Amino acid sequence: MLKRFFAGICLLLGVGLLLGGCSGKSCKDTFISAYNDSLQFISGFSLTSDNDLAGTRQKGEDNYTGSYQADYLDFTDQEILFGGTGLERETGNQLTVTFSLQVDSGEGGLYWLNKEGPHPLQQGSGSGTLQIQLSDGDNYLVSAGKGWTGSISLTVS
Repeated sequence: MLKRFFAGICLLLGVGLLLGGCSGKSCKDTFISAYNDSLQFISGFSLTSDNDLAGTRQKGEDNYTGSYQADYLDFTDQEILFGGTGLERETGNQLTVTFSLQVDSGEGGLYWLNKEGPHPLQQGSGSGTLQIQLSDGDNYLVSAGKGWTGSISLTVS
């Protein structure tokens, strides 16, 4: 399955190069850009679908930005809210995350997941504003709970 995925990516990139008509350094740039665009497109499928979310997500200019609000009742799961996989984001690699979490019972939190693993942003009740520097590869904002009753409100810009 994974081999087919990578074969499809390579085929897509190859066709993009042939159709793009590149030479020299611009060929390399075209290849990298096509690869990045393919990664960004495919990684959108990693986000939790709107139908499966406990709350309401409003997407921003891309899959990395927007807002989300939810009221949880005994929520035991995780929701991949925003993010993607890529080499470089078109609008820059700096994000601002403003959040408010209320945990009335159970465990709840917000974390950033990148190629190095999960990075907790908030565990339990709390609010704040954080700056996140995206790295190349995976970058996802995830809400996770275990028996979480409470709420979450966040904006990513």
